[in-house]
Amino acid sequence: QHHLIWPAYTTFALECGEPLGSLVYHRRCMLEREQRIEFAEYLATKANKIGAAAAVLAQVIEDQDDQVSNKHKAWLRLCDLCCQAPSKVDCINVDAVIRGGLRRFTHDC
Repeated sequence: QHHLIWPAYTTFALECGEPLGSLVYHRRCMLEREQRIEFAEYLATKANKIGAAAAVLAQVIEDQDDQVSNKHKAWLRLCDLCCQAPSKVDCINVDAVIRGGLRRFTHDC
């Protein structure tokens, strides 16, 4: 029944605002890992938590089970966040992320 409850509950929580929106979306991502990129986008744009969004995207990139296309999309978004607000992205090693992405995604650079 998770596929019936979580979309409606997440919509409700996002309408309520912060911090409930972030908490519920984070909990949903524990069950539906494919929602993590959208969660990071929510954190960066609506909740203005760029550091937390960068941490979520870094987890997607490092996840062994995730698809390569998702990792590439997450890496590109993480690079955008690092360029837009470098002072807010202090929870990860930006240099290592960029170098690792260049090694992994050489065919797309």
